[in-house]
Amino acid sequence: MRFSSTHNAVIYSMPSESGFKICRQNDFGVSSSMNNSESCFVIRPFESGLKPMFIHAEMDQGIDPSEIVLENMPLAPLSESVNQDQYLKTISAAIERSKEINGKIVLSRIQEQRINSIDIGESLKSLRGNFPDSFIYLLISSERGIWMGASPETLVEKDFELYSTMALAGTKWGDDLFSQKEFDEQMLVSRDIMDRLSDEVIEVGDVHEMAYGELRHLRTNVRWQSEDSIIKFAELLHPTSAVSGFPRKEAYQFVLANETHQRSLYSGYLGLINPNEKSQLFVNLRCMKIYEGQIRVYVGGGINAKSEPPSEWEETERKSNSVMEALIHG
Repeated sequence: MRFSSTHNAVIYSMPSESGFKICRQNDFGVSSSMNNSESCFVIRPFESGLKPMFIHAEMDQGIDPSEIVLENMPLAPLSESVNQDQYLKTISAAIERSKEINGKIVLSRIQEQRINSIDIGESLKSLRGNFPDSFIYLLISSERGIWMGASPETLVEKDFELYSTMALAGTKWGDDLFSQKEFDEQMLVSRDIMDRLSDEVIEVGDVHEMAYGELRHLRTNVRWQSEDSIIKFAELLHPTSAVSGFPRKEAYQFVLANETHQRSLYSGYLGLINPNEKSQLFVNLRCMKIYEGQIRVYVGGGINAKSEPPSEWEETERKSNSVMEALIHG
């Protein structure tokens, strides 16, 4: 099955599933609104000024990733990456600002890597095997380009009138122990979610660890009941403090003022909405944008008063490597 950057389609695999499905729109362009009676795939950029896109599921069926062929991929624009010294300076500024606002700031950066070719189908299967509990996807969008990712984080899930989300923060690898820095970071994310859901009767679980390849995160599950739409709660929670920071306004302003790139779809959300079935939207983490001869991996980390710049840089390196190591080159 051949695709180019003029098409609109998503090939995806849900957490704990082995197979892939395709959601494809055959006409030109995507919708800027959702039909409440139809299934659709929603893609929401990070920035508040960029509206969600909806791919209405004209075709939603199983697909073998090996059948996917990408043609006429877009050329990469000017470099958006920052070097280590630049990023460390921004981290230091974020540490000082986090002290002033008594919160946390989530910084991101882009790591660029030149490639001769990439086997998309085998890379998708590799991501599926490496991250069995993550949402794996390949997005082909005429508006936003070609993206691929493996997100461990649910933004919001709906099963009839039962809703759930997760507070996910703090990163360690191997057998390293979580420090107070990671527990503080995760506590802020949990508190922020509870504040945003203050009008709902919620059930909050205990903090536990969640694996992502060789990385580990701290996670708390949150549940509630409502007859309202999943998009209402997605917009209420986005951007979560796990991808922007806390307090929400101050952290978001720092991110926009100090990051030198537009996040675009990174740390936005995406997923399939089924009006009469289970729906699940995911935060777009551990993702990359694919160009002709180049990939750009988006990674980030939470900064608070206890952060150490070299450790934060190393965290982004490990996150980037965890995704890039799954790529299969053609």
